[in-house]
Amino acid sequence: MYLQSTPYSITDSTSILTITANPPAYKMTVIEITSEEQFEEILRANQRVAVDFMATWCGPCRLISPVFKQLSEQFKDIVFVSVDVDKVAPVAQKYGVRAMPTFIMFKDGNKCDDMMGANKVGLEDKITGLAA
Repeated sequence: MYLQSTPYSITDSTSILTITANPPAYKMTVIEITSEEQFEEILRANQRVAVDFMATWCGPCRLISPVFKQLSEQFKDIVFVSVDVDKVAPVAQKYGVRAMPTFIMFKDGNKCDDMMGANKVGLEDKITGLAA
């Protein structure tokens, strides 16, 4: 039966069919920023934050995004966030983002490093430096 291989179960109790969903738990590793207030709160509440300033239409952004996600799973002491520059323009403007992708690292709410472009090795180095 198809449902046996999924995280769902079916029981039949006195001819009443009950379907129970037990979806697997997913941990969001990269937080998508939806407002300037949310971004500022994350900076205030966390010691280390890595930010990916991106756009959905940006090819290099789409290429480097899986690397950013993988790093978020590897470095648990860093909060990873993604800012769509078209949806949350005030945040991008505040930090002078002019090209995508741009990565900015924050320690204790202060900008400590940045990088423009989809350079995997460079991004890994910046994240490793932020973790140190």
